[in-house]
Amino acid sequence: MRISEWGQPGAGTGQFNMPSGIAVGPQGEVYVSDAGNNRVQVFSSDGIFQRAFGSSGAEHGQFTGPSGIAVDPVSGVVYVVDSGNNRVQKFNASGQFLTAWGTFGSGQGQFNAPQGIAVDPQGAVYVVDSGNNRVQKFSPTGELLALFGEAGSAEGQFSSPAGIAIAGGELYVSDRGHGRVQVFTTAGVFQRAFGESTLVTPGGLVATAESVFVVDAGWNDDPSRPAGGVLAYSATGDLRFAWGDDRRMRFTFPVGITLDADGNPFVVDNGTARVQRFTPEGIPLDGWGSAGSGQTDLSSPWDIAIDGEGRIFIADGGNNRIQVFAGNGDYIGSWGSQGSGPGQFEQPTGIAIADDGSVYVVDSGNARVLQYDRNGVFVKAWGSRGSGDGQFTTPWGIAIRGQRLLVSDAATGRIQAFDLRGNFIWSFSPGVSPHGIALDAAGWIYIADTGNNRVRVYTPQGIYAATIGAPGSGFGQLSGPYAVEVAADGAVYIIDSGNARVQVFVSGE
Repeated sequence: MRISEWGQPGAGTGQFNMPSGIAVGPQGEVYVSDAGNNRVQVFSSDGIFQRAFGSSGAEHGQFTGPSGIAVDPVSGVVYVVDSGNNRVQKFNASGQFLTAWGTFGSGQGQFNAPQGIAVDPQGAVYVVDSGNNRVQKFSPTGELLALFGEAGSAEGQFSSPAGIAIAGGELYVSDRGHGRVQVFTTAGVFQRAFGESTLVTPGGLVATAESVFVVDAGWNDDPSRPAGGVLAYSATGDLRFAWGDDRRMRFTFPVGITLDADGNPFVVDNGTARVQRFTPEGIPLDGWGSAGSGQTDLSSPWDIAIDGEGRIFIADGGNNRIQVFAGNGDYIGSWGSQGSGPGQFEQPTGIAIADDGSVYVVDSGNARVLQYDRNGVFVKAWGSRGSGDGQFTTPWGIAIRGQRLLVSDAATGRIQAFDLRGNFIWSFSPGVSPHGIALDAAGWIYIADTGNNRVRVYTPQGIYAATIGAPGSGFGQLSGPYAVEVAADGAVYIIDSGNARVQVFVSGE
């Protein structure tokens, strides 16, 4: 969720050309290295321009491609990495030049394309000397105190390090070439590394006592790894969540969702023929699937369900079958074929599993519901095309809670209730354009009202209770939602298909 933003391309006041570093002073002012304009701009915490200093050149107070910037948390002194001039420049909070140090080279106190910079609570200055694959530590006046690191892939070695941050008495350094973050003491002693399986080309980073936020500008061809964006880790390196251009969180046309026993959402993407698994907080865990008709392939999958053993069942609509996988995505088996006979399908669109493991499938093209045992053995079918009780026009979604089974009809907008043997109980027509349907622990009914860009909530008796969402693409708005699921804690997960995302609503939102 965006809180605020400011700036636009250009060279005017408050405009930027390749902003490359940001820091916050002790009074809350925001300092930005405006690399393409060879200056530093200063803003209030709400983005109001305050002042700027610097110009293009190599004299004192001038820059050539400034990059990292840091502010002493006590004195407010500003340190700027003047990357193109291979030096560090020091200014007071008003932008008055104080001193500078560094020249090009690989000797002690020299730099080769320096990037990141940080200041510890004692005033020591740490500079990422990217071209020399090391970090150098200086006093506030530029006296070299220590250096550590060298080229290589072992612990404590680097390949084009970029960013640096300090928190909890430790240094976090982004090792860009190796796709990881390395952690050191302030004396340069290696402690640990993390991010190898989730980062591609890490750059800038920010650290607190509890969390580390890493900007990843990388790109790769593996859809199981993130590519571009911000990733948040615990201080020990556990991935918490990510946002931005993370392809593991990217959908084309999501249409189905279910939750496992731990509350992890599994999302079916009809457009990419994939299943993706997330934590309840939305952190991508893994995924599988590819378009096709092979044994493990999917074609226009529409819905997903998980049984008590953790097996995953997918309504593989385009292949007219049910695919069964283990929780880790390993293929178990399948059943069904195209047709209208017993156990055959014409575009299965919905699937739900009863407490005893029986599997119920909405056979949309044949206007019926099919029942199977837990092993996929056909048991019975019910329904036919029509408008009477127990008949369907275009049945789509299905939900089970206890001994009650509900089916939505996308063409007529009718919701019908049956027992688990297929006996009609009652129906209601709430004036919606439904696809997915869900039941919470109390039996309340949640309908993905696709055509009206909302989710409607009804009591167990079918009396209208609430509406979730409104048309649009903003936070809390929906576009053609296809599916809905309710977690044990009452959180409502909505497949916002037209906006290619999942939104989660909790009580009071």
